[in-house]
Amino acid sequence: MTKYDCSPLIIEKYVPWLNEPLFLLQKRDHKPTIPFPGYWTSFGGIVKPPETPKQCALREVEEELRMRVSDEDLEFFKLYQVRKDADQHVYRVKMHSELSDLKLSEGSGMGLFLYSEIEKMTLAWNANDIFRDYWNEKVKK
Repeated sequence: MTKYDCSPLIIEKYVPWLNEPLFLLQKRDHKPTIPFPGYWTSFGGIVKPPETPKQCALREVEEELRMRVSDEDLEFFKLYQVRKDADQHVYRVKMHSELSDLKLSEGSGMGLFLYSEIEKMTLAWNANDIFRDYWNEKVKK
């Protein structure tokens, strides 16, 4: 594993009457000392050795949202090499909880968005690329 592995999460909630998924995003804190203060982005975090990227994804969902996720609700999507020393192992998480049941522990907010809304936003890091790829490869087909 590289030094800076991380596991961004595509948290997807399917709403039958919408006929397309909603995606849960995190609003980053407005602290000037952090990258992308106040931007929307995906949930996720840094892999803490000796855990695997999948274990990191499960831990981050629990830590950041107090949401339990089963193995069946977690699916590997794609690997991105964002730097020579940094890989992103992106996972899709099926969200069965209601937004009001989640307990945000990091960031200044969270919200559910349609992809048509996300594609008009400027997200932190490479999250726009991740959501675009997911939409084109998994949803739009």
